[in-house]
Amino acid sequence: MKLVPGKLMAQIDKYTINEIGIPGAVLMENAGKGAFLHFLEDYSPEKDDKFLIVCGKGNNGGDGFVIARYLVNNGFKNVKIVLLTEAKNLKGDALINYNVAKNFNIDIIEVTDANEFNKFLKNNTFNYVFDGILGTGLNSEIKDFYKIIIEAINDYNAIKIAIDIPSGLCSERGIPLGTCIKANTTYTFGLKKIGLSTYPGVLYCGDVKLIDISIPQNLPFEINDFEIDIEIVKNIYKPRPIDGHKGRFGHALILGGSIGFSGAVILASKACLRCGSGLVTAIIPQEINEIFEASLPEAMSHPFNIKRFYDLEDLLKFINSKSAILIGPGLGTSNDATNFLYELLEKLEIPVILDADALNIIANEDLNILNKINIPKIITPHPGEFSRLSKLSKQDIQNNRLETAKNFAKEYNCVVVLKGFRTVITDGEKSYICPKGNDALSKGGSGDVLGGMILSFLAQKYNSIESSILGVYLHGLTGEICSEKFCSDTVIANDLIENLHYSFKIIKSGNDS
Repeated sequence: MKLVPGKLMAQIDKYTINEIGIPGAVLMENAGKGAFLHFLEDYSPEKDDKFLIVCGKGNNGGDGFVIARYLVNNGFKNVKIVLLTEAKNLKGDALINYNVAKNFNIDIIEVTDANEFNKFLKNNTFNYVFDGILGTGLNSEIKDFYKIIIEAINDYNAIKIAIDIPSGLCSERGIPLGTCIKANTTYTFGLKKIGLSTYPGVLYCGDVKLIDISIPQNLPFEINDFEIDIEIVKNIYKPRPIDGHKGRFGHALILGGSIGFSGAVILASKACLRCGSGLVTAIIPQEINEIFEASLPEAMSHPFNIKRFYDLEDLLKFINSKSAILIGPGLGTSNDATNFLYELLEKLEIPVILDADALNIIANEDLNILNKINIPKIITPHPGEFSRLSKLSKQDIQNNRLETAKNFAKEYNCVVVLKGFRTVITDGEKSYICPKGNDALSKGGSGDVLGGMILSFLAQKYNSIESSILGVYLHGLTGEICSEKFCSDTVIANDLIENLHYSFKIIKSGNDS
């Protein structure tokens, strides 16, 4: 699914009006009617329910006037509009639909004082409040009048429906600009806005429904941001040939582990096998080799001594003859591990995923190693690790997940998988946000499972972006499946591995609803 910032959506609207020839009033009609029809389907309101549509002076308010008209015209008598400006300030398509609403004798109240609005809410009961206050063009912090209005609506006991975007939400970064409507449902128009897909915007928009308003499919605009859906996954995933053998599905390597952290490599190796790799070998310290072999007989091991650099060349020959490697789970950040990692990376010739301790070592040493290795590379940091890598605060990262990940990917020529709620995948040019996943994934070992999953696809000759999309989507989907099957509180990392088959069946069927 394509994602756009508000500024680009405005250009697309303008193109549709001026070049395609669909008048703005028709687009507004399509938006209001589409939202109304979806609302009927989603909520099945009673005829005697009470509706409040709060309209600003822009096109969001115009959409609200259309929704009010459809409500009244379909037998809903208890409909009130609060206009947060004087009618003389309206113009264009919003003014047209204001006048139509007046001609329908819909009750319209002009309110320009916040205290008056609060009194109005206290003296009236509504089942539904529609938010048509502010649109996608908002780029400054909300204060004073609108801040009081939005907070009053949030405190009011009714179902809140946002028109296009919750008022106060940044359409590009998905952060509240001072304050923001917290909607139960958002009906968004034309194309989905980035802020409705990324964190923390998803916490404010509720269920998001995309309304077709006749925006053309083929647009002369470059759109490089996407929300991962089943269609994207289906187009990437390649069914396994029935006559395939293990040699056709890659030999994946996982380098990591240390005393007390053998589980990280075991989980990553098991997840890698579950996602289809023909062969998996764990390159692990001799001290944990016995534990690994007893835990996972399906995988192979290649024990090594991290302090013995004189046999590094032999190890490199072994590594560079395989398909792809994941480095980091449970590796530790000792001086020996640091020296070993830098020696290894400078001579690595196969695609690599850097995770966990490998990222911590690089963050503490020299990030330029990423630009010195001319191989496909993926980094998979959580926000804390990404903070250490980028030297940005976690708050700055979380407030702008997409852009910070893009900038890092461009600077260091890598694919960034920024983990967390609504994981971001980007190579600096194209970016993907994963809508799958929940709190079931917030357990130790979940990241190791994800690393092993991405590695499996990388070893099977998917490219770095494709591998990341498949791994992240399946990981999140499996978390949701485990939550339904068990309970998100009780899910552990191994449950994800044991239930991956359900997710694979879903992507093969092409239906994730």
